[in-house]
Amino acid sequence: MNIGEKLDTLQSEIDQKRQEIRSDRYSTSIGEWISLYQQQEIEIHPEFQRFFRWSDYQKTKLIESILLGIPIPPIFVSQREDGIWDVVDGLQRLSTMGRIYQNCCN
Repeated sequence: MNIGEKLDTLQSEIDQKRQEIRSDRYSTSIGEWISLYQQQEIEIHPEFQRFFRWSDYQKTKLIESILLGIPIPPIFVSQREDGIWDVVDGLQRLSTMGRIYQNCCN
């Protein structure tokens, strides 16, 4: 197979996979995120995420933003075949909210 044929095959595979992707937008409260985590319906440490690295200052600023009603960036997830959501983007935000909840509400 020459390079042109390989590129055509690769493009066909990409096009096929794109058809399998679905996206939705949900407005989800902090309480709902925490509930998803407690019920183990969301995985916030999949292999493709970096480890938790926010400083206390960054965590404080997130909580301050939430309390002031400042919009925070969306959290992106990918749903596995077993229904569990893997966090693609938002690990730092979800981890911070979860830890604050655990520290004050448990």
